[in-house]
Amino acid sequence: EFAAYAEDNYTHQKFSFNAGIRLSGMTTRARTYLFAEPRLTAGYSLPQNWVLKASYSRTNQFVHLLTNTGTGLSTDLWVPATERVPPQQADQLAIGLIKAFPKAGLNLTIESYRKWMRGSVAYKEGATFLSFDEGAKPLQWEDNVTTGRGWSYGTEVLLQKNKGRLTGWIGYTLSWTVHQFD
Repeated sequence: EFAAYAEDNYTHQKFSFNAGIRLSGMTTRARTYLFAEPRLTAGYSLPQNWVLKASYSRTNQFVHLLTNTGTGLSTDLWVPATERVPPQQADQLAIGLIKAFPKAGLNLTIESYRKWMRGSVAYKEGATFLSFDEGAKPLQWEDNVTTGRGWSYGTEVLLQKNKGRLTGWIGYTLSWTVHQFD
């Protein structure tokens, strides 16, 4: 795996903007994957210490998590992207509000997001990784998986205390994730 990242900040009066680009890649025995991953964040200062913010990002993941719960025991297996199973990709949009309470040293953030995922990997229906035939060739994990898509959405609330003898934060997230496979 390899990656390079560049970003820049721009601020003008009530508007702030952060733009970045990450080039990420992975080389397998027979293929090289190379992706541009843009990241954009914008903020606008509103009256009474409110800030409206929005962001977009694209990410690629070169390692897949396969989870098997069919045997009664959960089994997690991490596998790399290959020539036959490409990396996972996701796009995420978020919009939120931040309220600062300067005297108390508090910041309250409320943010909602939506994420679209492509190339998610799961075991095929009835897939097995066991071979009892001594003459059988070894099973390839790529033969036992299928790819699909998914989406997540939700809202996050975060309260931060940045001033005083006691500092910290508390947060809560309510979210849903759906995966769809053939």
